[in-house]
Amino acid sequence: DGPSAAAGIEPGDVITAFDGQEISLKNSLLDLLFEREPGDVVTVTVERDGAPQTFEVTLGERPEATA
Repeated sequence: DGPSAAAGIEPGDVITAFDGQEISLKNSLLDLLFEREPGDVVTVTVERDGAPQTFEVTLGERPEATA
């Protein structure tokens, strides 16, 4: 129900790039997310059924951490 679903990303999609940067050990998705702010529009590339697809996602507010 979040921003990725609103952009068209579906369960089972594998995120392979975030705003042009390949997801890897060096560039984790979480690290790349924390470089951005809520409201930023980013490009997310996913692999769906063996084929790449690209979506524009407007980032939402981060959930508050719970102890």
